[in-house]
Amino acid sequence: MKLISRVLLLLGAAVALTSIGGVVLNYSPVPWWDQWFGNVDWYMKAEQNWWSAFWSLHNEHRLLFSRLIFYPDMRWFGGVNILSFIGNVVMCGLMALSVWRAAIYRAELSESAKCAIAGISLAFCFSWMQSNNFTWAFQNQWFAVATFALLAFHALSVSAREDHSLKWFGLAVLAALASAFSMANGNLTWLIFVALMVYWRFPVRLIGVAVVTAIVEITAYFYHAQGATGTLPHGTFSYVITHDPIGLVRYALAYLGSPAYYAFHQFGLATLGGLLVAFGTLAGIVTASYRRDLKAMPLLAMAAFLCITALATGVGRLTLGLGNVFQSRYATNGLLAWVVILLFWMLNARRESVKTWLYGGTGLALLAIVICQPASLRADKDVLFERLVAGQAMRDEVFDSKYMKTLWDAGPNGDAIKPIVIAAKKEQISILAPVSKGYDNPPQRIVATSDCSGGYDSTRPTETPGWQRAEGWVFDPSGVPKTIAVTDVAGNTVGEGVVGSLRPDAAAFVKSSNTRLGWVAFYRDTPDIHVFAKTDRGYCKIR
Repeated sequence: MKLISRVLLLLGAAVALTSIGGVVLNYSPVPWWDQWFGNVDWYMKAEQNWWSAFWSLHNEHRLLFSRLIFYPDMRWFGGVNILSFIGNVVMCGLMALSVWRAAIYRAELSESAKCAIAGISLAFCFSWMQSNNFTWAFQNQWFAVATFALLAFHALSVSAREDHSLKWFGLAVLAALASAFSMANGNLTWLIFVALMVYWRFPVRLIGVAVVTAIVEITAYFYHAQGATGTLPHGTFSYVITHDPIGLVRYALAYLGSPAYYAFHQFGLATLGGLLVAFGTLAGIVTASYRRDLKAMPLLAMAAFLCITALATGVGRLTLGLGNVFQSRYATNGLLAWVVILLFWMLNARRESVKTWLYGGTGLALLAIVICQPASLRADKDVLFERLVAGQAMRDEVFDSKYMKTLWDAGPNGDAIKPIVIAAKKEQISILAPVSKGYDNPPQRIVATSDCSGGYDSTRPTETPGWQRAEGWVFDPSGVPKTIAVTDVAGNTVGEGVVGSLRPDAAAFVKSSNTRLGWVAFYRDTPDIHVFAKTDRGYCKIR
């Protein structure tokens, strides 16, 4: 047992460390997708009216907790995603810690068993299957809503154990509120919360406090909240139940079983995985009705919460098609559903034959995690560079559809970020600030301190009048240039660019192991240009 527990702990630590490495490798300072509205535009509104902005909806969500991270990231960390990425990792770690704590609380386990559970919790919670929630700086709420829901259930269980302790009950209520104000599905926490209070025979007055708190919170949440019940056409419970109830069930099961899909790419396996989670949850609820000695009840409560979340997500997203369920951001809830129901039954199953199946199922689930994990150390550098180029275009107000859709592809409204970019540049925030991570702010005139190998291969007009796009490559043996400056023949700066596109031909020519020598720059219409690369020693002229 000691050897197995150590192996599991090492596996969990390896999964966590490689995922953290993946966050670093996939780091980008460029706001992407909802960040333009939920971070950049929201921050400018928050500077005008703090409370109104914090309370405002983002789609159907009130992201009060996440905004406690987004705001300082924008204000004091340059708005280049540093604190937000750290927040993703920290909240994921807290989620794993919450699972572990809920599992071992008064379970009378050996140290080896506790180590094994720690490893399992880390592996599931940090799995790279949920890569979007690690590589997108806008995603800490996915970890937060689950963490606070589980903490609410756990604090409630401690209160029940300690003669309905008011201190722990108060903490449970606060955690439930935090879950509700992390994402919209956090409001479902109250349903499980009150059910647990009835199950643990809390005094009627405390149940009343919880019910009143839930009613007040939910009323405030949905009051004058157009879009809070869903932003997609036909995304209502009555419509889905009437027109496609079977599709809703299939969506929810695939949602819960999605980790199987990421490893083996079989829809049927995902459905089977979801069925097992749903069956395990239902069996747990039935067992709890006649057994009062069950351990780790918050884990069962969490499984029920995630099953309801899967159905609620299906109501809002089924109209986009069943394939929509396999977005890696949804995998967080699937992974969490697997780990909580597996741990719950491993702690409570009495028959050895059942435990054997549970151990085997856990092993298969961990195998799926291991299969997907190597991807964490393979950064998609082409995508990162495309976003960097698009960010440079926004800095120069080159509003070509290609670049705007790289950062926000929303059909006919793909240019919706244009007014945000203009306003953010005026306010000098995020990557639109003159000095920003990943970009250069060259002086008005460039004086080269040396020459470097390279050239520019092509120039062509952009869709934005008065601006050209140039491409080429650069190599400097003393370092790796990251940015480009473009001047006219008199040395006046007329444009900027970034380095990092794949150019194996150039790398072979200069005999360099670094194949990302290509650059892209934007410059104002100029008959003749000179191109410079910024190095640690200054600017070198590309010849």
